[in-house]
Amino acid sequence: MAVRGLGIAGERVQDGEEAAILTVSQGLPTEAGSMDHAVLLAAAAILIIVAVSTFAPRVGVASPVLLVLVGIGCSFIPHLPALEIEPAWFLGLVLPPLLYSTATNIPAIDLRRSLGTIGALSVSLVVVSTFAVGILIHLLVPAVGFPAAVALGAVVSPPDAVAATAIGKRLGLPSRLVTILEGEGMVNDATALVILRSAIGAAGAGLSLRGVVGDFFYAVGIGVGVGLIVGLAAVWVRVKVDEPLLTTSVSFVVPFLSYIPAEEMGASGVLAVVVAGLVNGGLGARWFTPHDRTTERTNWLTIQHLLESGVFLVMGYQLDDLIRRVVRDGVDVLQAVGIALAVVLILILARSLWSPSSWRTAKRRCAARSVPPTFVRPSSGSRRASFPVRAAEGRCGAFSSADMPTRHSMRRRGSAGEEVQSWPGPACVAP
Repeated sequence: MAVRGLGIAGERVQDGEEAAILTVSQGLPTEAGSMDHAVLLAAAAILIIVAVSTFAPRVGVASPVLLVLVGIGCSFIPHLPALEIEPAWFLGLVLPPLLYSTATNIPAIDLRRSLGTIGALSVSLVVVSTFAVGILIHLLVPAVGFPAAVALGAVVSPPDAVAATAIGKRLGLPSRLVTILEGEGMVNDATALVILRSAIGAAGAGLSLRGVVGDFFYAVGIGVGVGLIVGLAAVWVRVKVDEPLLTTSVSFVVPFLSYIPAEEMGASGVLAVVVAGLVNGGLGARWFTPHDRTTERTNWLTIQHLLESGVFLVMGYQLDDLIRRVVRDGVDVLQAVGIALAVVLILILARSLWSPSSWRTAKRRCAARSVPPTFVRPSSGSRRASFPVRAAEGRCGAFSSADMPTRHSMRRRGSAGEEVQSWPGPACVAP
């Protein structure tokens, strides 16, 4: 008997039979034995996460990928219960801490420099991808209405930032690119959730563009306001407490104090958590002691790692049960896989066609730096060297006095008495 809620559902279909493993009542085990089994499963999951995270760098594979594979393997172990997590519990308990941890640890300078790119990827690209997937699903499965297809597109459009950043760091991507991926992952969920809520509301009443736009701006405005209020209040309280253990304890409740009120007001709780995290992370360098920041960062990185890895492990663990349910409902598995592959291709195509605008801008700015500036010291006159520098504008930066070559590093060229040095600038990195 499957029971909805956070906990362990006593249903796993094996060889056509149903075996009740654990009893669940309103999302939590009711018997002492069930609670013991749940605790043991949680402890085993943590040990698996630690083992996979230790082993993954040695084989050169990102740990999220290995965790999904390990979860799939664990799902075939006999007599293990099926997990069924209510989405509302996941959104309320797992997502806010993940977003808050990312927001507090993201580099503020790189974030400000990349706001344009992050906005293009996390808002406009999500909207384009959502409607592209919605149109595709509606054409492939006409029985699915267009609002429902758009809702499905909103679910799959935001790319997962955890796997992307994990792979990007392993490949040695510049920190600014990783910041763009993390910033996109923080905001695109808010955009997708607003579209999802609007699409579900329009499923029975027709899709109203004015209503969707109004709902979006309301969700964004109220979410940002709640996040600012909670973030500033948390900073004030933590400054008054002035104890690393207590200030870190206060930070544990900030994500939930931001998310729940915003959601109750019909706004974006995700965006509220992100703003609260950015406020605490930005003001923390000024108002918190180094000991406070170190303690908070260590604790939040630990929580973030366990939650992120646990999500991938559960995804793999639930895959076997999901396929069994699809077969039991009489759905063609190959057809479902084909539709999923088509959705993946349309998402890749939409991202490839939408992103070049940002890449071309960065490429043009880097191309402006391709002609190296010339440093000239005239031979006559004062002994002080004169260096006319042509510094290109843009994100690649400009030369400083530290970039200028010394007198001994200059090579003689041209007419007598004139020394010319071509000095290449730092490498440009597209966002």
